[in-house]
Amino acid sequence: MTDTVFTLDYELSNCERQFDVAQGIAANRRRLKKRNIKCRSGTRMLHRLYICAGYFGILAVLSFVLAILLVDDGIQCLAVICGFCGIFELLLALSYRRSYSNAWKQFHERSGHTGRIIFDEVGIQMCRDNGTEMKVLWSDYDGCFITDEVIVLPLKIPMMFLLPYTPESVLTVRYALEHYGYGDTIYEREIRK
Repeated sequence: MTDTVFTLDYELSNCERQFDVAQGIAANRRRLKKRNIKCRSGTRMLHRLYICAGYFGILAVLSFVLAILLVDDGIQCLAVICGFCGIFELLLALSYRRSYSNAWKQFHERSGHTGRIIFDEVGIQMCRDNGTEMKVLWSDYDGCFITDEVIVLPLKIPMMFLLPYTPESVLTVRYALEHYGYGDTIYEREIRK
């Protein structure tokens, strides 16, 4: 390989929204790789989990009332199953909310709004203006998702690189990934509003 290095200076403008979209992409990256679907933000996913938990709870109550009226063991079993599914969805939503808020806190404390990302033959390095540096090998890289708001580079370790969407950043990321043999891992997706 050559010793070509791609460098991109960036500035995050709407950090909270960009982080929210990036979390949704990182959480659903396996589905987003397989199908050309619109991606959801992290808070939209959380709302959907709460709605599913509510539906299962309503279904469990209705099944339980119907089982009492009809004295049917099959419907009682359905009520128990729906109740457990509702509890599972609620626990999943609460767990996701806690991990999301912890990730936002870490991102907000450790990340500056400006910095530089460097692509070289070893991997990706992010140098933030607040003095923090992160170096990741290409073996930990897990795809690139480009939306009209943000560019997300999720990693196989629990971390991601987040860049604002600008024509310059899209071109630099594309050229760098294609140069180092990862051009087939670029996915362009729309954000579900």
